[in-house]
Amino acid sequence: MDDVDGGDGSTPDNKISVEELEAVMTTGNRDLVISALVDSNNPLYDHELSKGEYAVWRANQNKGLHDDEQIKKQDEWDSRNPGDGGNEEALNIKKKKTNSPT
Repeated sequence: MDDVDGGDGSTPDNKISVEELEAVMTTGNRDLVISALVDSNNPLYDHELSKGEYAVWRANQNKGLHDDEQIKKQDEWDSRNPGDGGNEEALNIKKKKTNSPT
């Protein structure tokens, strides 16, 4: 653990790795984390942090919906206009989704 910088085991950038997140969110700690984010009676609750986390979650959700809609529109366009380049944004989204490792 060369990247540990503090007594609490945090990394220099204070980011949580995917592995750490999965470990916490698949144990009994999951309910404690959720409580700290949504229960204003919880002493660990931080309204600003909760607002920020919700905003990021909602933005990612909306991005996914937008991307899916752009792909759908591009597919409709392609079926009506074969050989036309189409919408550059939708084509880029489609490329990213088809090339993503997930």
